[in-house]
Amino acid sequence: MQKFFISLIFMFWVFTGFSQSFQQNKNIKGLNLPSNQILSLCQDDAGRIWVSTAKGIYYSDGITTYGIPDSIHQVLQNRPNTYVDTDGVIYMFNTERTKKIYYVSDYKWDELVIPGPVIEKVGSIGKVSVSVAYVNGNKNLFLVVPGFIAVYDFSSSKWDYRPYDVPTLGDFSSFYQSGDTTYFYFEKIILKLYNSEISSEENWSDLLDGPVYKVVLDAENTFYFLGHGKLAKGKEFKKPQDIIHSGFAQAKFGNHHYFDLKINDGKVFYYFNSHLYRHSSMDRLPLLISAEENLRIYLIQALLIDREDIIWIGSQRGLVNVPTLRFQNYTVRDGLLDNEVTAIYKDKPQKFYLGFNNGIQLWENNVLKTLDIFDHLKGTSGNRINNFTPTKKGIYFSAGQKGVGLINLSNNQVTYKTAPNGQGVQFTSIIDDHLYILAGSNVYKSHITGNNVFAQDVTSTIYSGQGEGNYLRKIDKLSDGKIIYLHSTSTSGIQEGLVESQHYLRVGGYDFLEIEEGVLLATEEGLKIYKQGKIEVFSVNNKTVDRPIFSLLQDERGAVWMGTDKGVYVLYNGYITWFDSSRGLVGDEVNRGAFIRGNPGRIWIGTEEGISIYRQDEDEELLASPIVKIENIRLLTDGEQSYSFSNIPYNHNNIQIDYLAVSFMQQNNLHIHYRLMGLSDKWETVIDPRSKQLIFENLPPGTYHLELKASLGGQFESPVVISDGFIIDQPYYYKPIFIFFVLVLFLALGFILNTLLNQFRNEMLLRKTISQKISEIQLAEEQFRNVWNSSKDGLCLSIISGKIIAINPAMTKLCGVPAKELKKGHLGEMFSDPNFYKNQEPYILESLHNHGKAGMTKELTMPFKNGPKTIELYSTMVDIKHGNDTVMLSVFRDITEKKNSEIQLRLAKEKAEESNQLKSRFLSNMSHEIRTPLNGILGSAENLIITNQDKPELLSGLEIILESGERLLKTINSILDMSKIESRTMETRMEKTNINDFISKILMPLKAAAMKKGLLLTAKFETKSFVAPIDKASLDMILNNIVSNAIKYSNKGLIQVKIKLLDQSLYIQVQDEGIGMSEDFLLKIFQPFQQESGGYARKFEGSGLGLSITKSLMDMLKGQIYITSSKGKGTTVTITLPLDLQITKEQ
Repeated sequence: MQKFFISLIFMFWVFTGFSQSFQQNKNIKGLNLPSNQILSLCQDDAGRIWVSTAKGIYYSDGITTYGIPDSIHQVLQNRPNTYVDTDGVIYMFNTERTKKIYYVSDYKWDELVIPGPVIEKVGSIGKVSVSVAYVNGNKNLFLVVPGFIAVYDFSSSKWDYRPYDVPTLGDFSSFYQSGDTTYFYFEKIILKLYNSEISSEENWSDLLDGPVYKVVLDAENTFYFLGHGKLAKGKEFKKPQDIIHSGFAQAKFGNHHYFDLKINDGKVFYYFNSHLYRHSSMDRLPLLISAEENLRIYLIQALLIDREDIIWIGSQRGLVNVPTLRFQNYTVRDGLLDNEVTAIYKDKPQKFYLGFNNGIQLWENNVLKTLDIFDHLKGTSGNRINNFTPTKKGIYFSAGQKGVGLINLSNNQVTYKTAPNGQGVQFTSIIDDHLYILAGSNVYKSHITGNNVFAQDVTSTIYSGQGEGNYLRKIDKLSDGKIIYLHSTSTSGIQEGLVESQHYLRVGGYDFLEIEEGVLLATEEGLKIYKQGKIEVFSVNNKTVDRPIFSLLQDERGAVWMGTDKGVYVLYNGYITWFDSSRGLVGDEVNRGAFIRGNPGRIWIGTEEGISIYRQDEDEELLASPIVKIENIRLLTDGEQSYSFSNIPYNHNNIQIDYLAVSFMQQNNLHIHYRLMGLSDKWETVIDPRSKQLIFENLPPGTYHLELKASLGGQFESPVVISDGFIIDQPYYYKPIFIFFVLVLFLALGFILNTLLNQFRNEMLLRKTISQKISEIQLAEEQFRNVWNSSKDGLCLSIISGKIIAINPAMTKLCGVPAKELKKGHLGEMFSDPNFYKNQEPYILESLHNHGKAGMTKELTMPFKNGPKTIELYSTMVDIKHGNDTVMLSVFRDITEKKNSEIQLRLAKEKAEESNQLKSRFLSNMSHEIRTPLNGILGSAENLIITNQDKPELLSGLEIILESGERLLKTINSILDMSKIESRTMETRMEKTNINDFISKILMPLKAAAMKKGLLLTAKFETKSFVAPIDKASLDMILNNIVSNAIKYSNKGLIQVKIKLLDQSLYIQVQDEGIGMSEDFLLKIFQPFQQESGGYARKFEGSGLGLSITKSLMDMLKGQIYITSSKGKGTTVTITLPLDLQITKEQ
């Protein structure tokens, strides 16, 4: 086995810096500079970064880069520099040949003119330095140029300047302010300015072996001193006591030294013609923060640690920032076999095993040693090492196609055993003294003391009842003793990949982590949690992680770490923080076997680009929220006219609000939240804004103000800032005066329109009336013409003298004279007797005079030329003048045939009456002759029945004779009644009668007859007893016929009779449950001698005259009868008899 050693880190007693790298961003969000030569960096109180370059000064708010005003930009072209004071005011000046100092605060620009004598001393190679401090409560600006120290008092607006000898003092290095005393550090001398008095002392330190270039004081009252390539500290001013770091200075670049010394959160940052270093109490050695890889430089020129703890490094070749020092990164440049680290295992505090796609390395005491390497598989995953599993025999690991590897801990030798199924091994695990090996779709099990790691294939046991083919990713044991199987979720039939039993839990995913709430699951869909038998999406404060998660772990603080395809997410204190390659990680995709807890406070993260080691001591604070300000509210108007924001015209209701939301966190996760109160109280969100304007168009009238805040990915929200209020005025057409004028205008227009419309309506109505009249006349003419021409009666228009004006065709046909002859002729020309009209004319004129427009009608026999005819003549005067003569209309109706028909009808009627009288006399005589002997027979039969009660046989015959005789007598009586009715000889006799009592007497014998047939006859009087004039005989006959029929045609059930007074009429209803009648028979039920069953099929006796007689009696009494019936269900007969006289009700 090939072995080699690579020295990763060297520690010397001279404190050579710790060699590692930190992720740096060269393409900084929102920053686009015209030059790579960076001269200075600073940040104002709004969070904006100001950068001075060889081509001018620029600043950025994290969204856009801005230049300073052109007039100032043209002046600041000689190596411009920037400085920020404790009030956040930015000062700008040239470090060479400067004449003015410009300063800006809250977009308000001002300038200081340097005194003439001082300007004269500023040479082409001179360096200008500026500092601002408060002295005796007054703000002073200190200016150092070669040969002069100048002080500007802002309260008095006066300069005080004093010369100095450059060779004696040397080059100026830095300022230090201690209360009201200002120290000016030169290479040889330190000047002290106090109460306008200057004193001096030598600038030399034996400990630093040279001058002090800069001094700072931390919060613990410790002084730090920067010398030439040395950093020292001490508890007293001007007395360095301990060397912290030395030997870091590089060769001088140009005419000046590049150095700086800053303290940030108790950490000391410094450089001197070198890369950046950091000293901290938590570091055993100074930390090197090198920009050499990105900028290809060996020294830096500018340093800034901003409010978000982002480190900005400026140089001759560009600008980078270091978003965090949380992660120390290692790649192939530091000795790794490959950039992609696939597995990590911690054996001891300083001993780690690293797995790659192409081999294994041991990291021990910060030295790398290669244990095995597969050169031909470099960059591929065929022999990928996914995880390590420690046992007493050594460390097992999955090695893909090479099978299962074993590292012998005594000599670090590596051996392999391939899987029996020929598939690659993807995972190994120890559960209860047994080694589990996942090889493709198979699972093998062996005891950890055995030699055959593939001793038992337990695939079928694991998949029992679940089918085969599930690809397992991991096997482990839960705290409750259950075995957990993590597999791919592509297998169908498993709801969310979940199967639970008493002994195991099967679920889709890559990794798991037990927490108090349940079991966290790393899945392709994001972070989920298994609890109470269900899987749910895990969220914190409504925030979730929905990226594919490959591994999970929990650090000493209880923070949950998630390794994903895009960096790591950390869940801690209710926040989810995200880190990727733009925020410190060496790579983005975290390998699931290379994500472990290292030494206390360390997390080892293996990615596709190397290893990142997280340092918890660098993660003391949460991310800073963005700085948010509302800068300006303006109207989007075309002109320059200004308006008060308390009364903005409605036609200028488009508003633009400029805001500031500053964050230089590199991920695109800046969220702007806003709501315009007065329009909506719902928060709107803009993600990763490309401008710093919010535009609201077509705002309705109202009072508004903007509420604004910003966050990082929905977390770390800034405080809400509120804009000044503004009011959009009502549009002019909503104002009362405008509404009044509009109303007046509309009223005037309405009046005018109403007048015009009325005129137009009247005109149209007149036209319509005329048109309608014309149409009526035309229609009347057409109708008259049709009537005139089609009339069967002869029509003639003539004047009184008899002259014919017009005749119709029927008239010419009637009189037998052609129309040509009659037109414009005389009425007398129609008759064969020339004097006929002359004889009738006086009578006609007299009748017309007497009757007027009603006209006269008379029957005449007229001697027309084609023969005499009986004519019904109608003549009338019409409202038409023929010249001055009155016009007469004559209608000649030929009634000759009608007269003949009347004569024939009269003769026929006389004959019919004669026949009817003959029939009546015959029936009367015959009935009398038949009833006389029949009554004798009936009387003799009744007498024989009485006298022969002891002879049954004789009685039977006698009863037959009696019944037949009664039936014959009844038929004869019916015929006689019918005859009387037809001959109109039956008289009606109206007499006042108690109706209820009379009807009760009629129904009494009928009830007895009903009882004989087993029927129940009931009478219901719905009106109290009353007296009314009726024809008793007719009512008796009507009720007997109706009720007798109900009894005759019923075999069972109830017969109901209802009697009441209804609307001055006697209302009687008889309802039975008999055999009923068909609809066809109901049509002829009132015809004489009709029965539904007839001939040999006849079932009931009777003559068929009962209902015919009843109907005739009802007609005679002016009553009505209605019959409804249903076959098999019964019949209902209803009669109403009008009671014409006043009825007296019984009290």
